[in-house]
Amino acid sequence: MYDLHIYEKDADLLSHHLSTAERFRKWNGLENAPYLGQPVIVSEFGGPRLAEEQLCNTEAWGGYWECKGNQELLRSFEEQVTAVRRHEHIVGDCWTQDRDTAHERNGLRFSNRKPKVDPTAIATINARPTAAELSWRH
Repeated sequence: MYDLHIYEKDADLLSHHLSTAERFRKWNGLENAPYLGQPVIVSEFGGPRLAEEQLCNTEAWGGYWECKGNQELLRSFEEQVTAVRRHEHIVGDCWTQDRDTAHERNGLRFSNRKPKVDPTAIATINARPTAAELSWRH
């Protein structure tokens, strides 16, 4: 099994990096690890923060990129999830991250677990079948 971490704001470029074994191996520094058709899991991707969030802790890290509001964060989530899940060789994924922590401000929820975006919209996006799931059905 291949486990990848990939952070790329541009969803088209993210999809490009994940589209072939040669590309995702190079992006993750795995050129010497042979790919023999193993299932691929993208266990970390995403990671933006809301622009209006104040980093109350000067040690806190503010995400891989910035979204200007809740709708932009939701749009970014949808574009990123779609980019990852369009490839049949990717059988699982995990958005980074569910909620903010004391040291990171890049969750879909604040540290008090209050949603930054509509949880129903997140659930709807996550419920869409992946390319891998669709290929298994045939």
